Formats: sequence, C-alpha cells, structure tokens
Amino acid sequence: ETQKKFQTLCSTSSDGKWAGRKIDNVVMECFEVSSANPNLIFSGYWDLGLWRSTNKGLTWENCNTASYTGGWQGFGGYTFNVVADPTNENTVWCTQVGDRGDPVFFLKSTNSGAPGSWLQSGIGLPSSGSIYGLSIDPNSPSGNRKLFITVDGDVYRSVNDGQNFMKVFDGNSCRRTAVDKFNGNVVYAGGEGGVWRSINGGNSWSKVSIPEMEGQLINDPYNYGWEGVFEITTDPNTTGNLFVA
Repeated sequence: ETQKKFQTLCSTSSDGKWAGRKIDNVVMECFEVSSANPNLIFSGYWDLGLWRSTNKGLTWENCNTASYTGGWQGFGGYTFNVVADPTNENTVWCTQVGDRGDPVFFLKSTNSGAPGSWLQSGIGLPSSGSIYGLSIDPNSPSGNRKLFITVDGDVYRSVNDGQNFMKVFDGNSCRRTAVDKFNGNVVYAGGEGGVWRSINGGNSWSKVSIPEMEGQLINDPYNYGWEGVFEITTDPNTTGNLFVA
C-alpha cells in the first residue's frame, strides 16, 4: 500500500508568527488597518477569532484570550468588530464571543492589540445578543473617544473610550454604524430598518433612507438573517457623502 505523506503549507517565522499561502479557507468578518501605524493590521474571523499582523500582513499571530472565547479556549472564537484608534496605535477595541449563546465581551487593548493585552470594557452593554457595527468618531479627543455599536438592533454610545456605554437609539433594526469623518455630530445607523441619521452626536435620530434600503428580519441576526443595509461608510475626503451596501 502506497504511503501517504502530509506537508505543512503554512510556515512560521523566527518569532513564531504564521504565514499562509494567501488562499486560506477562512471566514473573515472584519478587517482594520491602523491609521496611526499602517504596519499594524487586525483581522476578525468566524471560528478563528482575532489575529494581528505587525508587518503589513506578511505574518500573523493569534490574539484570542481564553477567558473571552468560551470552549475555544483561546484557539479561536468569533470576532465581529475591531476598530483601531486613528491617532494612537496602542489603543484598539474589539468584540469577542465563544459560540452562539455564550457571553459577548467588549474588549480594549492599550498595547497595540498584542496577545494577552486585551481587557474587558464596555460597562452598560448587554452581555448577550448580536453585536455589530462598531465605529469611532475620529474627531473626539484621543484617550476619550466616542464610540458607537449596535446590540440586537439598538444603538449604544460611549463617550469615554469604550469604558461605559448607554443606549441612545431603541431602533430594534440597526446592525451597522458610521460617523462622518469631519463632523462627529453626524452619525448613521442601519439594518433592516433602512438608514437612520443623527445630527447631534446620537441624541436623536431620523430616517433618511429610500424604501429600497429596507427589509425584514428573516432569520437569526447572528447569522446575518436580515434584509436591507449590510454596511455603511462615510467618505474619507468629503463631509456629508455616505456609501451604503
């Protein structure tokens, strides 16, 4: 009988980080390049959790923490959001969950997202549910950033670097958020309910979408079971311009 041999196609560098063949079968959920340090890149996955590169993506390291990833025990998990501070490369935020039904953790690193540097934050956020759409107001002060995120369709806001959150929009149909790059008072949220806008930093909201952007919640939002808006981003060059998928 012919002997079969397996060959490892991924490689490791001298510091133990991983490099693949660029065609890895993985399910990426979110991706972030640090504006403060473009060498620093984060990628959040289904199953694999959170990974970090410090050399523009040449090699990657596992950033998952056992206490925040349930049965994955730090070897994986689900990362649905990751955002890097636009001017301070040391500060990064993410969300992690083990499996469906496990506690949801809002985490912050003050060491450029290095393994072992993530600590739980986000007092006031629900500890379960679908959590999507983390965004940052780049005009808010460094060290005291304003952040927005959705949990089960509602919008939450932090005004103290993600330490505390409070619900600012009981929308029940929002899955993404975005903040205008030049005017932090202009905030957007969207999902199956279309697109909503606030012009006072999230204190009040009005619908600004056309009917074609609206849909129904047709299944579990944990598995993208909604119709309508799936992504929102604001123009990095011109205030007031908005792009919606």
